[in-house]
Amino acid sequence: MSQPLQANAVKEQSMRMGIKKKALVEELPLKVFAKDEITMAPLTGFKQKGIFYYKGRHVSGATVNANHLNKLFENELKIFEFDKIRLQQLKERLLKIMTKKLKDQFQDRVFIKKQLAEVDNKIEKLETKYIEDNFERSLYQKYLSKYQLDKTELEQKLTNHSFNSSNLEKVIEKGLIIAANLSTVWTLAAFHDKQEIQKLVFPEGILYNKEKDTVQTGRINELFLQIPQLAKVLVEKESGSFDQRNHLSHRVTALGFKPKTF
Repeated sequence: MSQPLQANAVKEQSMRMGIKKKALVEELPLKVFAKDEITMAPLTGFKQKGIFYYKGRHVSGATVNANHLNKLFENELKIFEFDKIRLQQLKERLLKIMTKKLKDQFQDRVFIKKQLAEVDNKIEKLETKYIEDNFERSLYQKYLSKYQLDKTELEQKLTNHSFNSSNLEKVIEKGLIIAANLSTVWTLAAFHDKQEIQKLVFPEGILYNKEKDTVQTGRINELFLQIPQLAKVLVEKESGSFDQRNHLSHRVTALGFKPKTF
């Protein structure tokens, strides 16, 4: 390398090394995790006159005081909280429910794997037909694209149904301990821990509506989703106001619960 080029390379490297990475802003844990409900654009953040704000990336996106939105989110977390005296009862009920759901997921995995094998077989036959029988290229590409798309979708479903039930009881117990004081745990946590907690409970994030000043939560980790309903049933039974008819219509859709270490 010539001296001028070498000098330029050293200079460029020095300049890159001198650039400081932007520090994480503790006051903006919901950045990107929260979206503007109207534009669906992720909320970024900025500071003005000492006050932090969230703002949608879209030109017409919502702007909201960061502390205010953090409080709204904190209130959403309180929905999952319960009296610790019911922890053991909730643990027993959740263990039964989640064990059944994991069993159902296992059966789904078996069925998906069977479908995958069938698609692989179709692709293999198509390739054989193309090579040995001079199958028309345009038709070959058409069917190959379709089978590959089917295979990708099935593989994605298989990923969504992945689980490990070996430590389910411990996972449920730890999840309940966190849920009992969820809003406080989140509020006192450091930036990265806040983000882990919020993604754990709401895997797809949240939506903020500026006009209504409300937070909408979408997909919920199924472990947490079960807790408020089960806690309500326990309270009603203890008070003698439980009516089974009020709970018959309650349906919990499989929302991607994956046992994990908290």
